[in-house]
Amino acid sequence: MERNQVTPKSFIFREIICSLLLGGIPCILMLQDSGVVGLVIFLKSMVPPNVLSYYLCFLVLSHFIFWFLNCYFYSPINSISQLKTRLHQISDQIGFSLIGVYRVIAGALLIAPPSMVIVEPTFNNFIFLGACYFLSISSIAISCYLSYWQSKTVTGI
Repeated sequence: MERNQVTPKSFIFREIICSLLLGGIPCILMLQDSGVVGLVIFLKSMVPPNVLSYYLCFLVLSHFIFWFLNCYFYSPINSISQLKTRLHQISDQIGFSLIGVYRVIAGALLIAPPSMVIVEPTFNNFIFLGACYFLSISSIAISCYLSYWQSKTVTGI
Protein backbone atom coordinates (compact mmCIF):
# COMPACT_ATOMS: atom_id res chain seq x y z
CA MET A 1 0.00 0.00 0.00
CA GLU A 2 1.38 3.39 -0.98
CA ARG A 3 1.75 6.16 1.56
CA ASN A 4 -1.09 8.29 0.18
CA GLN A 5 -3.45 5.32 -0.19
CA VAL A 6 -5.58 5.50 2.93
CA THR A 7 -8.22 2.94 3.83
CA PRO A 8 -11.13 3.44 6.24
CA LYS A 9 -9.61 0.84 8.57
CA SER A 10 -6.37 2.81 8.80
CA PHE A 11 -8.31 5.99 9.66
CA ILE A 12 -10.26 4.20 12.39
CA PHE A 13 -7.14 2.52 13.84
CA ARG A 14 -5.20 5.79 13.80
CA GLU A 15 -8.01 7.73 15.45
CA ILE A 16 -8.49 5.14 18.19
CA ILE A 17 -4.76 5.13 18.97
CA CYS A 18 -4.61 8.94 18.95
CA SER A 19 -7.71 9.10 21.16
CA LEU A 20 -6.23 6.71 23.70
CA LEU A 21 -2.92 8.58 23.75
CA LEU A 22 -4.47 12.06 23.99
CA GLY A 23 -7.49 11.39 26.20
CA GLY A 24 -7.18 7.95 27.74
CA ILE A 25 -3.64 7.96 29.12
CA PRO A 26 -4.10 11.35 30.89
CA CYS A 27 -7.24 9.93 32.55
CA ILE A 28 -5.32 6.85 33.71
CA LEU A 29 -2.55 9.07 35.08
CA MET A 30 -5.06 11.26 36.94
CA LEU A 31 -6.82 8.18 38.30
CA GLN A 32 -3.52 6.78 39.59
CA ASP A 33 -2.46 10.11 41.07
CA SER A 34 -5.70 11.49 42.55
CA GLY A 35 -8.28 8.72 42.49
CA VAL A 36 -11.79 8.96 41.12
CA VAL A 37 -12.43 12.38 42.69
CA GLY A 38 -9.35 13.81 40.98
CA LEU A 39 -10.40 12.19 37.72
CA VAL A 40 -13.83 13.82 37.90
CA ILE A 41 -12.24 17.22 38.57
CA PHE A 42 -9.85 16.63 35.66
CA LEU A 43 -12.71 15.73 33.31
CA LYS A 44 -14.68 18.81 34.34
CA SER A 45 -11.65 20.98 33.61
CA MET A 46 -11.39 19.53 30.09
CA VAL A 47 -14.90 20.55 29.03
CA PRO A 48 -14.59 23.64 26.80
CA PRO A 49 -17.14 26.44 27.06
CA ASN A 50 -19.79 26.57 24.34
CA VAL A 51 -18.29 29.73 22.85
CA LEU A 52 -15.00 27.92 22.23
CA SER A 53 -16.80 24.95 20.68
CA TYR A 54 -18.72 27.27 18.33
CA TYR A 55 -15.49 29.05 17.42
CA LEU A 56 -13.76 25.76 16.53
CA CYS A 57 -16.77 24.75 14.42
CA PHE A 58 -16.53 28.11 12.67
CA LEU A 59 -12.86 27.42 11.89
CA VAL A 60 -13.70 24.06 10.32
CA LEU A 61 -16.54 25.60 8.30
CA SER A 62 -14.33 28.46 7.10
CA HIS A 63 -11.69 25.93 6.05
CA PHE A 64 -14.23 24.08 3.90
CA ILE A 65 -15.26 27.39 2.33
CA PHE A 66 -11.64 28.35 1.58
CA TRP A 67 -10.98 24.87 0.20
CA PHE A 68 -14.05 25.06 -2.03
CA LEU A 69 -13.14 28.54 -3.31
CA ASN A 70 -9.54 27.54 -3.91
CA CYS A 71 -10.42 24.32 -5.76
CA TYR A 72 -13.49 25.30 -7.76
CA PHE A 73 -13.20 28.99 -8.57
CA TYR A 74 -10.60 30.04 -11.09
CA SER A 75 -8.82 33.34 -10.49
CA PRO A 76 -7.24 34.84 -13.61
CA ILE A 77 -5.31 37.36 -11.52
CA ASN A 78 -2.20 35.76 -10.06
CA SER A 79 -2.21 37.78 -6.82
CA ILE A 80 -5.80 36.71 -6.05
CA SER A 81 -4.93 33.09 -6.80
CA GLN A 82 -1.94 33.28 -4.44
CA LEU A 83 -4.10 34.92 -1.76
CA LYS A 84 -6.68 32.13 -2.03
CA THR A 85 -3.92 29.52 -1.77
CA ARG A 86 -2.39 31.20 1.29
CA LEU A 87 -5.77 31.54 3.00
CA HIS A 88 -6.39 27.86 2.33
CA GLN A 89 -3.01 26.91 3.79
CA ILE A 90 -3.61 28.99 6.92
CA SER A 91 -7.12 27.66 7.36
CA ASP A 92 -5.79 24.14 6.93
CA GLN A 93 -3.45 24.66 9.87
CA ILE A 94 -6.07 26.07 12.22
CA GLY A 95 -9.38 24.78 10.89
CA PHE A 96 -8.78 21.19 11.85
CA SER A 97 -7.80 21.85 15.44
CA LEU A 98 -11.20 20.42 16.32
CA ILE A 99 -9.85 16.95 15.54
CA GLY A 100 -7.71 17.12 18.65
CA VAL A 101 -10.69 18.07 20.80
CA TYR A 102 -12.70 15.11 19.51
CA ARG A 103 -9.74 12.77 20.03
CA VAL A 104 -9.35 13.85 23.65
CA ILE A 105 -13.08 13.48 24.28
CA ALA A 106 -13.16 10.02 22.71
CA GLY A 107 -10.16 8.77 24.67
CA ALA A 108 -11.37 10.18 27.96
CA LEU A 109 -14.83 8.69 27.49
CA LEU A 110 -13.33 5.27 26.74
CA ILE A 111 -11.17 5.16 29.86
CA ALA A 112 -12.77 7.26 32.62
CA PRO A 113 -16.33 5.85 32.98
CA PRO A 114 -15.37 2.19 33.68
CA SER A 115 -13.35 3.28 36.72
CA MET A 116 -16.37 5.19 38.02
CA VAL A 117 -18.61 2.15 37.51
CA ILE A 118 -16.12 -0.06 39.35
CA VAL A 119 -16.16 2.29 42.34
CA GLU A 120 -19.96 2.56 42.41
CA PRO A 121 -21.66 -0.23 40.39
CA THR A 122 -25.25 1.02 40.16
CA PHE A 123 -27.74 0.61 37.33
CA ASN A 124 -27.61 4.33 36.55
CA ASN A 125 -23.83 4.19 36.29
CA PHE A 126 -24.07 1.33 33.78
CA ILE A 127 -26.49 3.41 31.70
CA PHE A 128 -24.04 6.30 32.00
CA LEU A 129 -21.25 3.97 30.83
CA GLY A 130 -23.27 3.01 27.74
CA ALA A 131 -23.98 6.67 26.95
CA CYS A 132 -20.28 7.53 27.35
CA TYR A 133 -19.27 4.73 24.99
CA PHE A 134 -21.83 5.91 22.45
CA LEU A 135 -20.41 9.46 22.67
CA SER A 136 -16.88 8.10 22.45
CA ILE A 137 -17.65 6.11 19.31
CA SER A 138 -19.40 9.17 17.87
CA SER A 139 -16.35 11.32 18.64
CA ILE A 140 -14.07 8.78 16.96
CA ALA A 141 -16.36 8.76 13.91
CA ILE A 142 -16.29 12.55 13.74
CA SER A 143 -12.52 12.66 14.10
CA CYS A 144 -12.22 10.02 11.33
CA TYR A 145 -14.41 12.16 9.09
CA LEU A 146 -12.44 15.33 9.85
CA SER A 147 -9.14 13.50 9.41
CA TYR A 148 -10.35 12.17 6.06
CA TRP A 149 -11.33 15.66 4.95
CA GLN A 150 -8.01 17.01 6.16
CA SER A 151 -6.08 14.49 4.07
CA LYS A 152 -8.40 15.08 1.10
CA THR A 153 -8.07 18.85 1.17
CA VAL A 154 -4.31 18.81 1.80
CA THR A 155 -3.25 16.14 -0.69
CA GLY A 156 -6.14 16.32 -3.12
CA ILE A 157 -6.86 12.56 -3.02
